[in-house]
Amino acid sequence: MSLPGSPRNSSSVPVVGSAESLVTRVLTEQGLGEYCDPEFVRNTSREMQEALDMTQEQMDRAAHQLMVQERNIKHAQNQPTQVGDVWTVIGRYPSSPAPPFPPASGPTAPQAVIAPSTAAPSAKSHHRTKRKRKPVLV
Repeated sequence: MSLPGSPRNSSSVPVVGSAESLVTRVLTEQGLGEYCDPEFVRNTSREMQEALDMTQEQMDRAAHQLMVQERNIKHAQNQPTQVGDVWTVIGRYPSSPAPPFPPASGPTAPQAVIAPSTAAPSAKSHHRTKRKRKPVLV
């Protein structure tokens, strides 16, 4: 058995530091190589790690898996390597403030329709109207 980064598997991508290597590569591929100073890359990797609620080891492992997957696809298709979908590799998506709604289907699915207002807003439309209070029995 050969572990990633072991001498018996010399063509492997090292796991330790993979997250920072991937950040550097993405910036360079997107024409932002001028921002690849070590401090910026380290801070960016740390921010991603915190946002994804992952340990440094988990980030490095996910980046390593992504780079290995890309390399395998490149060899299989004989095409240049491009950055893939990191969310697929790590097996989860970042948390969002509100969960997404599933797509509605079928004839009974509620439909939301927003129609433009045709009436001009009245001057009173933004004021509250007073409600009559109900008598309180004592």
